[in-house]
Amino acid sequence: MGYAQNHIEHIESSTTAYQQVFSIGVHAGYRWFMFQNKDLLLNRIYLIPWFSIDYNHVSKDIEMNGDRYEQKKISLFPTVHIGYKF
Repeated sequence: MGYAQNHIEHIESSTTAYQQVFSIGVHAGYRWFMFQNKDLLLNRIYLIPWFSIDYNHVSKDIEMNGDRYEQKKISLFPTVHIGYKF
């Protein structure tokens, strides 16, 4: 789950608005210890490639000077984390 507040600006008129977005979704990934068979310091380093698929619910639709801003209902978020296990 997540929450974001979008700051939206209409460039031509310099009008601004805020929009609250609540997200719910799932993420999947894998923790990979790259140096498992190495010395004690290196064998604890890992990578976690993962992604999430989220459904976004907006608090209100934004329309400024006849233009409409639409938040996507579905968002994808791929990423990679690097870590060390103590």
